[in-house]
Amino acid sequence: TSEGEWLPMNPEYPADIFTSCLTTPIQMALRWFVRNNRISMGVLFNDGDGDWPDILVDSIPGQANDRKTPLGELNWIFTSVTDSIAWNVLPKPLFQRLFRQDLLVASM
Repeated sequence: TSEGEWLPMNPEYPADIFTSCLTTPIQMALRWFVRNNRISMGVLFNDGDGDWPDILVDSIPGQANDRKTPLGELNWIFTSVTDSIAWNVLPKPLFQRLFRQDLLVASM
């Protein structure tokens, strides 16, 4: 940020939302969805506890690299969608370089 500039903060989200979206995109997408659909989600979790969205998101079973688990399946779907968007938007050489050759970028 530049001098005099401030970033909006919300205690319900991590301090660095951009980095969190890059490093844990599924969890951030789920946190956003749950918090923006409180009425429909409240039917399932109507205990008045403000921490339940974090508990819900953090308790998804499995490993991101194991497609046989719920978290792994969500990760596979997310990767497929982002690959499809990138394939349709980026020039083919750039797509190949970013999503197939650069393992660090491809893993994000």
